[in-house]
Amino acid sequence: MKFLNTIQKISLVTFLFGVSQFSAQAQSTNRSPYSSYGIGELESTGYAYNASMGDAKYAIADPYQINIANPASYGSLRLPTFNVGVNYNFLQINQGSSSQSGNIGYLKNISLGFPIAKWWGMSFGLVPKSRMGYRFTSSESVSGLGTINYVYEGEGGINRAYFGNGFNLITDTTQTLSVGFNASYIFGNLNRQKRVEPQDIDGAFNTFYSKEMKVSDFNFDFGLLYKRKFNRNLSASIGAFYSLGDSVRTRTNEYAYTYRATPISDIIEDTIISRLDTGNLYIPQTTGIGFTVQLNKRQDQYNKQYLLAVDYSTTDWSKASLLGNNLGLAKRNQISIGFQYVPDAKSYKNVQKMLNYRVGLRYTNTHLIVDNKNIVEYGISFGIGIPIISAGQGTMFNIGIEAGRRGSKNVNPVYEQFTNIHIGLSLTPSKFDRWFYKSKID
Repeated sequence: MKFLNTIQKISLVTFLFGVSQFSAQAQSTNRSPYSSYGIGELESTGYAYNASMGDAKYAIADPYQINIANPASYGSLRLPTFNVGVNYNFLQINQGSSSQSGNIGYLKNISLGFPIAKWWGMSFGLVPKSRMGYRFTSSESVSGLGTINYVYEGEGGINRAYFGNGFNLITDTTQTLSVGFNASYIFGNLNRQKRVEPQDIDGAFNTFYSKEMKVSDFNFDFGLLYKRKFNRNLSASIGAFYSLGDSVRTRTNEYAYTYRATPISDIIEDTIISRLDTGNLYIPQTTGIGFTVQLNKRQDQYNKQYLLAVDYSTTDWSKASLLGNNLGLAKRNQISIGFQYVPDAKSYKNVQKMLNYRVGLRYTNTHLIVDNKNIVEYGISFGIGIPIISAGQGTMFNIGIEAGRRGSKNVNPVYEQFTNIHIGLSLTPSKFDRWFYKSKID
């Protein structure tokens, strides 16, 4: 029960950390204004070790790492694996000659995966799908009314609780063909607010507008993974991912009122809108494909000394709609390239040789359109995986750093510079743990 007790302790600490960080998000005023578009800032399905390699993920299958980006990879799991991750975002928002900065941390994932049989693996957990958190202001001069200030605020996010299975259909000495699926429950709240504040008219009422959307429904995605060993040193894999386009059930509460601002509280004068709607949010399908090449000069099937991964994914967000109204987004495409080097994964007397060194590049033509121009995002990442031998075979502490930019100084009115720190722990049982081991009777 030692491993189970460890999981319980880590889960409790992570849960409490996640609650405190989500509370901090709601109070933050230094989040990206780009998260006001669509369903918020989209979250990658890659974990910390993927983020270190430019978010490459579709063709990676590790016996001691959970990869929900391709559920076919679950068939490669060799030990029960618990994965927990947190992210820290440092953001600088630039607009003209002014800029503001801030940082925030949040829970990235809690996942559990384990082998059921040599040909069957399973995983379940909780991950974010999108996050929203922004506050920005603008003003304009209106003839006859003078200066009017506008305050825009938003918070919330959409989460995903998933349950997945992966199956090895073909397994022999040279090749493996696997398929898999994730069944997910999508849920969350998105809350947008706007205040209109006249500045030059005495006694004029301000206006407050709010639109809160609650989301809850099911979604399915599928994966395919083919691995081929060409000789004792060289192997390759190709992976594919497909997420169904889905109309997610929504409940929207929309209201607006005029008010007088006082030092103590706002005094409501008149309700303008009070409306409750139910309908659907259409989230478009996603398609991804990945390719890896693995070169290993050491004779161990799990000792991937050199690993090169390349990914491409696309989602046509121009088809996204809410209650039948198009959200005005664009097609999103991403190219990722990642590399990993492990000097010697079995060098137990020299931990430095067991370290996983990672680097990656990412280019994303995002789903955002501002002033009729697509927002482009790119980043470069570095990372390291540190094996924790005493905690169990395959147990690893992963940390990655990504630096990049969203938007362009010469093209977009607002552009952002970001640094993301990804921290993850992949925990497997040691030889002293009895969890998931079969009992033997003499």
